[in-house]
Amino acid sequence: MKKIIGGLLCISLSFSLLSCKKKKSTDKTTTKANTTNISTTTQRQTTSKHTTTIDIPRDNIDYESNYSPIISDKLPRIDIVVNDSTIPEEEKMDFVTKPGLNDEPDYTKCLVTVINESDVVELDAKGAGVKVRGNYTKEYDKKPLRIKFDKKQAMLGLNDDPDNPDDGKYKNWLLLAEYKDWSLERNSTAFYLAHLMSDYYVTDFRLVEVYINGNYWGVYLLAEQQEVKEGRVDISEYADDYEGTDIGYFLEFDGYAYQEPALQQFYVDYKPLYDYTKTQLFSNFQRGFTIKNDLYSTAQRDFIHSYIQNVFDICYYAIYEEKYYSFNSTYTSISLDSSLKNSYEAISKVIDVDSLVNSFLLADITCDTDTAWSSFLMDVDFSENGNKKLTFEAPWDYDSALGNTKACVSGEGEFAASIFINAINEETGNPWYMLFYQCDWFMNLVRDKFNSMKEKGYFTRVLNYINTLSTKYETSFNNNYTKWDNIGHPEKTGWEQNENSRKCTTQKQAAEQLHSWLTTRINSLDKVYNKKS
Repeated sequence: MKKIIGGLLCISLSFSLLSCKKKKSTDKTTTKANTTNISTTTQRQTTSKHTTTIDIPRDNIDYESNYSPIISDKLPRIDIVVNDSTIPEEEKMDFVTKPGLNDEPDYTKCLVTVINESDVVELDAKGAGVKVRGNYTKEYDKKPLRIKFDKKQAMLGLNDDPDNPDDGKYKNWLLLAEYKDWSLERNSTAFYLAHLMSDYYVTDFRLVEVYINGNYWGVYLLAEQQEVKEGRVDISEYADDYEGTDIGYFLEFDGYAYQEPALQQFYVDYKPLYDYTKTQLFSNFQRGFTIKNDLYSTAQRDFIHSYIQNVFDICYYAIYEEKYYSFNSTYTSISLDSSLKNSYEAISKVIDVDSLVNSFLLADITCDTDTAWSSFLMDVDFSENGNKKLTFEAPWDYDSALGNTKACVSGEGEFAASIFINAINEETGNPWYMLFYQCDWFMNLVRDKFNSMKEKGYFTRVLNYINTLSTKYETSFNNNYTKWDNIGHPEKTGWEQNENSRKCTTQKQAAEQLHSWLTTRINSLDKVYNKKS
């Protein structure tokens, strides 16, 4: 493991068996029962040797997950039927066949019927709107879709609590096409891993078969819209005319931010950072952020812009310069704080550390190149009950990850803090991951989280999931590729896929390639994190 600039860190850990769920709306408390004591000796070129003791809660490391994805013997069916009488019959498929990269489609009126795996009608012709969603994926023949029901609906048990009849009911749902992922399993595999890490928000998911206007349209992944709602990104919402800054903000590190209205975008400046090799300082970062919930004043946009810039600066100064800053009472400026004794104290006041540990580890396991460009999500809640800490949750968009693209083809080595080629063919990296890679107490938390997941058998569960899907749904997968005929035809999916992915000619082969790559990846990270030869 590379060390922080010129430094050497020695870690001693005191372990606890207590598992404790987190509450995002309140700060964690630190007790002997759920605390890791880290004695840190750091020697730098500009400072003398000194020792500090850092108490870090370890409830994230000890977290026990009871999450299991729904795997039935048969895939459910979703029927979408356009019912807008103003659309000629010959144009009723246009909403799903016509949109391209630069289009922003409107909703088309439709009726949605959902039939579960037991052939029971769960939703019968419910009114909704449907449109093509996504960015580059709109270019593909098989396009992802967004459904917006007229009234809230539950969907096939996703995020459902049997004891609460209103639980799991939302207007907005997504159907992911998985066109460039020939296994059709990468998104769900990553979401499953994320669910096993903690109770931070992760979309629930389920494979389904979709029909449009009676036409078979293939296998899709039903997922949740990433939005601010109770039970999803659970931060404060306010009335449409509220202009105060004490609200919740849902953000995406987003290379497409420039396409958003001015009120919904901002840009952050990053100082040059080392990648994991610590051989060069790098600065060519994507800087755009999209604000994903609606804002109603420039004061709100300017406030969250300043806040994110200051949070990153607080972390940079703490990690790179051993200078400890904190916010003023209004979260509008920062200054040196003599009460802060180490980087953990400074950083944990502004960042939900556990959520960033999970985010880093998920990116490192999946080798997710998109986190350097977009689909890297976070939120913060400044309401009266909000904890005012930047929280990294709602992981998203893994069809380019897990050994599908030209990044980390072998599955070997470190990745999340590396420099790689992004979606527009430029060298870049994720500045948050690269910054925290240089923080040894953080990377030791990542290591301990990885080891905890390994010991609990979570990686085995996910690997078994990959095999189970390809066996149970072989007929449905074959039908999907009979419809789209894209497997074995990389010219239909663009430049991203690596040679191993391109060799596959069946879904089963693609799933085996995914399984093999992930097995190698887990073994490689075991060596990296635990310094095995």
